[in-house]
Amino acid sequence: MLIIWRGLGWLVPVLVAVVFVGMQLLLNSLFGEGTYRAEGWSLWLTVGIASVLIGFFGLLVNQRDGEEGHRRSHALFFIPVQYWALLLPLLVGGLEYAEGQKEDRMATYLAQPQVGDHYLLDLRNVFDDVDGEFPYGAMKVVAVNNSGVKVVLSEYQFDQRAGIREAIREQNENSGFAEESSFHFGFDEIEALVADEEIFDIQRF
Repeated sequence: MLIIWRGLGWLVPVLVAVVFVGMQLLLNSLFGEGTYRAEGWSLWLTVGIASVLIGFFGLLVNQRDGEEGHRRSHALFFIPVQYWALLLPLLVGGLEYAEGQKEDRMATYLAQPQVGDHYLLDLRNVFDDVDGEFPYGAMKVVAVNNSGVKVVLSEYQFDQRAGIREAIREQNENSGFAEESSFHFGFDEIEALVADEEIFDIQRF
């Protein structure tokens, strides 16, 4: 994604990144490793601190320009810096809602697997002899029994998650599966792969 800014607008994502990394390190050091990810309040505390800093920074630089009679020019994506203090919580909230919807969808698909489900995953910790430069692929469910699912593996692997997502979504020439070779996974194995985020998405068509 192309980032467009005017003046000091480029500092908005920098400030956000610094606050997020700093808070993660601080909370994990104070309360133990994994605290930042485990506690829901940590995200919103971080967002609140980042928003306050961005708001003060935006008001400072744009007000200064106004007092000197110049056009207010510090913006990100044509939005004055100070307004990102309001937009940041909205963006994070939207992302959190979308992630929650995805988790609910995946939980439903896990509870009731169907033939044709696609498990998008990082292959490195699941199969041997995986090319580390192209670790992302998919497994397609071809049968469901009382103990688990039988799957076939995608013929193509990708260097980014977006690659396999796009191929599966568009059902293009890179979304084929090696039907001649299948693998069986127990339900508990699939659930463990999801919990460990080896399986990062489940698609059903």
